[in-house]
Formats: sequence, structure tokens, C-alpha cells
Amino acid sequence: MKNNFLKSASIAAKSALFAGVLLMGVTSCDRSDDTPEVNHKITYKAEVTGGTITNGKYAAFPLERKSDGTPVLSDIPAGGDKWSNEQSTSLRQGTKNPAILLVNATGANASSKLKIQIYVDGQLKSEKVATGQNLSADTQIEFVY
Repeated sequence: MKNNFLKSASIAAKSALFAGVLLMGVTSCDRSDDTPEVNHKITYKAEVTGGTITNGKYAAFPLERKSDGTPVLSDIPAGGDKWSNEQSTSLRQGTKNPAILLVNATGANASSKLKIQIYVDGQLKSEKVATGQNLSADTQIEFVY
């Protein structure tokens, strides 16, 4: 009888241990795989009134990063008074990402104006304006998917 009691207690203990391990495994599962992806359309714009774009940089998507974590930026070609770039991007919901725009231009006179803008899904999120002959403007936003 004592042997049967020990056998029953052993089976009960093993069952409880198995149930505990199973419960821990189910509750500790990483649910990030279930997180849906979100799409965004990022639009960069630069316009010079009375001048010419000389250079610039912007964050292209998918965003690549250097070994130190800083974003790799793409070049804006020189020439012209207008530049724009539209990109579609998709990442998991809750992910944060920067949109970065830096533009330099040469103005014809002191009243020349450089305007840069960042749009996310058609909504203006940031705008900077510079005036003069040596024009430089930069802006950055962080958006969440």
C-alpha cells in the first residue's frame, strides 16, 4: 500500500511538473510574429525660389544603418529648383523609424528661399524654410508604424 501511494504521488508530481512546463512554454511565447506589418508612404520635397539645389541627403527605405547605429543617407542630385522623392515602407506595427532630409542650395540674392518638407501618408509632418544666398535646411521626424 505504501508502494502504491508513492507511485501515485510520483505520477501526480510528474504530471504537475509537465503541466507547469507546458503552461510556461505557452505563456512565454514571443507574440511578435503575430504583430501585423504597417505600410507608410514617405514623401520628401525641396523647392528653391530664386536659386538652385546644390546637394542634399535623405533617409531611403528600407532604412539601413551603419555599425554605429546611424542611418545611411542617400544623395540628392545637384541642379534644378525642385526635387521630390516618394517611398513606400513596411515594418511591424510599433516600430519607430526616422525620416531625415538635409538640403543645401545657392540663392541668387538675399530674398531667395529654400523650403523642405516631409510628408507621411500625405500629411505634412515637418517643414523648414531658409532664406538668403547660402541656403541650408534640415529636418527629421520619427514616425511609428
